[in-house]
Amino acid sequence: MVNNDKKRTLGALADSRMREKGLDSKHLAKKLNVTPQAVNKWRRGDAIPNSDILPKLAAELGLSVDELLTGEPQPIESKAEGRLESKIKSLTSNTATSISVTIGALMAFIALYVTCTINLLFSDCAMPFLGHLLWTIVSAVCAFGGVFLMLWGLHVGKKNEIRKDEED
Repeated sequence: MVNNDKKRTLGALADSRMREKGLDSKHLAKKLNVTPQAVNKWRRGDAIPNSDILPKLAAELGLSVDELLTGEPQPIESKAEGRLESKIKSLTSNTATSISVTIGALMAFIALYVTCTINLLFSDCAMPFLGHLLWTIVSAVCAFGGVFLMLWGLHVGKKNEIRKDEED
């Protein structure tokens, strides 16, 4: 059984957040699929939503369930949203670094391969100079692009490690 203090805390916080957000009981009730009378009971502190509705109510009010029940602000790191956001950021930066280094290395390898096979590909060509020039340009672009991607990926990875160390 939920004590009366929790009901009053939830009611006062829900009421103030609804006023801040310009939500009325009918609108919130419709979003949560409950009656406006149920919302009014929560606002007065006469009742508390069941466990199925509590997370939805917290989300509508822009709070965590802990904040809604305790009335105390929670730091973003302790909220599920904050933990998920930091996980996504770390995965994104690590993934971008890995992909750019891999693609860069692949491009540099292709450039080396192309350079080594120019004579084999165009030795029988009617205009060998044009073929050599074309493949030299392609291999130079691949080489420079590959080196750029590798360096950029390593730079981003190093910058993310430094930022992560500063946060810890």
